[in-house]
Amino acid sequence: MCKYYETNAKRYARETFSADMSEQYQKFLPLLREQAGILDVGSGSGRDACYFQKHGYQVTALEPSKKLCREIRKVFLGEIVWKSEKSSQEKLYALIFRAISRINNLMGSGRVHPCFICGRKRSCVFLKKWICI
Repeated sequence: MCKYYETNAKRYARETFSADMSEQYQKFLPLLREQAGILDVGSGSGRDACYFQKHGYQVTALEPSKKLCREIRKVFLGEIVWKSEKSSQEKLYALIFRAISRINNLMGSGRVHPCFICGRKRSCVFLKKWICI
């Protein structure tokens, strides 16, 4: 994780939270089911987590910067998962799996619902590209 975010968390959150992302949201929203679960990896200022939560989606924010997590907490009421710089890759995957499992549980009877990208009954995640697992 870049030390920039730890050093400039307040300024970064202030400057990015109100950025107009409406064009990106309009492209993404049609892909989601009503009340879908979203894992916001690299939540930054919490802008996207707040937007999707406000629109009825179940959101978990995952952010590696501890100071940005504090900023997110000021604006976001959902679950925030902090992945420390010292966490191993295995621990990161465990956090992602835990968040996906919680999202699936929030969506219904604990069953894994079909992925809206691949259509299989698996939990899939967006990490720069869709990873269907």
